[in-house]
Amino acid sequence: MVCSATTSHLPALGNAADDAVVHAMHVGAVWIMFIALFGAAVLLLALCAIRKPAAAGGAPEPARDGGPTADETAPRAEAEDLTAREGDDVGTR
Repeated sequence: MVCSATTSHLPALGNAADDAVVHAMHVGAVWIMFIALFGAAVLLLALCAIRKPAAAGGAPEPARDGGPTADETAPRAEAEDLTAREGDDVGTR
């Protein structure tokens, strides 16, 4: 890159400009590193807050958003098994 300092025969000014560019790149890289570390810490805290351990009492937690509780989703002994078996579709045509 040809700058005006080197064309005007002032090499000290050209070296100072190069040093300023390198310094600005280093400062920018340090700021980006801090921002990335802060973002990683926030993400880690957010993910840890989501993963709470199960209740120690053994009782199922109440359902959220109107969904079924753990007891309602468990298979019942008297429930009829409706899984398809080979040959079930014979004679349905």
